[in-house]
Amino acid sequence: MIFPRIHRCQNCSKTYRHQQSLHRHMKYECGKMPLFSCPVARYGPNNYECSTCGRSYKVARSLWRHQKYECQKEPCFGCTVCPYKAKHKASVIKHMCTVHPNKYFQTIREAT
Repeated sequence: MIFPRIHRCQNCSKTYRHQQSLHRHMKYECGKMPLFSCPVARYGPNNYECSTCGRSYKVARSLWRHQKYECQKEPCFGCTVCPYKAKHKASVIKHMCTVHPNKYFQTIREAT
């Protein structure tokens, strides 16, 4: 059962399914600076910028991956069934699982 979002914030028009969620939003979020911070997540400026295209990243490894596989590069991973190509192996695996599931799982069974 899907509940409609009937509780609307008067300040920013965000909608919520439950009155309690709207109350929390009004108390802690709407128009306020964050009161809490997560010690794991890093928010802030992206410090690592690609000198070729200008894209920026928060983590140096993300910039490295971008420069190695993406920036001004042709897709190097290809589907074994159709002409689909991608810049990341995971994208090809996802493609094969959704578009060619029988062929993909058959390939895995044969490899083991």
